[in-house]
Amino acid sequence: MNGSETNILTQYWWLILLALTPKILDLIIGKGKKKSTRKKSGINYERYGLRRSILTKNELKFYESLKSIVKDKYTICAKVKLSDIFYIKNGRGYYAALGRVNQKHVDFLLCYPKSLKPFMGIEVDDKSHQRSDRKKRDKFVNKLFETKKLPLLRFSAKMEYNTEEITSEIKKILSSKDE
Repeated sequence: MNGSETNILTQYWWLILLALTPKILDLIIGKGKKKSTRKKSGINYERYGLRRSILTKNELKFYESLKSIVKDKYTICAKVKLSDIFYIKNGRGYYAALGRVNQKHVDFLLCYPKSLKPFMGIEVDDKSHQRSDRKKRDKFVNKLFETKKLPLLRFSAKMEYNTEEITSEIKKILSSKDE
């Protein structure tokens, strides 16, 4: 081999070595590292945790009372997004209308068991509902339910709930629907 052939061969080896260096370093350094739970998309799944319950303590107590009242007459759904209850008609302003309902939910939705058609929404209002932004949100939610003729009951959050009081309010709705 002459000098120029050796020089070209040496250059190729250097290029191959440079191309493989990151891989070699990754193999050497990476062996001691814990495997990442990230997917190639860059999502870190360690940032997510599983909640102990989807309901607050007050909401869970309310749920237990509600369950004892409605038994199997209605299906109780918890934390239902408004966009799952109300659909948005296509056309101008679609995304604005969707934005108003997509990030909001009701605490409970009573549905007819066979069809899961909504029967009544229920909100358990804690102290956060006294804030001006929540009052504005509640006003919108109230008007939406009223406009679509879907009853919405509101109860103040408490440490304990009176099932007779809840039953009485639900019966008022039942009697008004029968009329």
